[in-house]
Amino acid sequence: MTRKEELLAILELSAQAREQYIAGLSDAEKAESGTYEEWAAKDMLAHSAHWIQHQAVRFEAMARGEDAPATHPHFEAANAQCFEDHCNDSWDQVLHFARAAHDRLARAVQAMPEDMLLDEAPPGQARPFWEDVVGAAYTHSLIHITDRLTPMGEHERAGNLWQTWGGVMAPLSDRPEWQGNVHYNLACSLSMLGQVDDALAQLQLALQKRPGLKAWSRRDSDLAALHDRPEYKALFAAQHWWPVLESGPEAEALADQFIRLLTMVRGAIEGLPADEW
Repeated sequence: MTRKEELLAILELSAQAREQYIAGLSDAEKAESGTYEEWAAKDMLAHSAHWIQHQAVRFEAMARGEDAPATHPHFEAANAQCFEDHCNDSWDQVLHFARAAHDRLARAVQAMPEDMLLDEAPPGQARPFWEDVVGAAYTHSLIHITDRLTPMGEHERAGNLWQTWGGVMAPLSDRPEWQGNVHYNLACSLSMLGQVDDALAQLQLALQKRPGLKAWSRRDSDLAALHDRPEYKALFAAQHWWPVLESGPEAEALADQFIRLLTMVRGAIEGLPADEW
């Protein structure tokens, strides 16, 4: 299967996740109006569609041989403008926008030359173009869908969505940062499903491959089922540090910085050739 075929299959999975979420909404939930601080279902759908359409516009330009428009540098301003643009739309209008944006991205991907979808970041780009496709159309949308499911107690449904996501994402790249993200989201999904031992194993792999996830993983509510496990705490600090880490935000910040410094010193010591001591 070519990378383009993989991306088109992923776009179809994303559409299925969106439609299954919509099918579970009541008429009242569809009609609900939100605020910028508290989005309703249609606000979330419009937000996701906005960024899917943004990627479609970029890919359309590249297919024409033009430079890709830059991603908006001020995400919060862009998100606020999206809310203003669509907050008064009806549910049907937002749904039409979401489906049209998705179809537009699929057509844009179809028009892209295969050599532009390789597993390398082009000059001037932070990541490969294919990551922008799966990020906007699948990962980003799924984050918002599951963020709405979990407060309603639908942890199993949210976990299963992420399990499907992980099975598709893992084979796309063997780069450590990519695999770290995949293992991390699988850890979150397994935690939501109550499979604590498997979640811990996935989280350990995630932090090995992408240590920068540590700070967020200590605060991620999706991992709440792991928080009381000694194995979870051991991923971040030795047991004697935890009374400090849990004593308050100021002490936590100082301890966290000190632990990071010790880790850097340890890495420097381990990296120094033995014959230089």
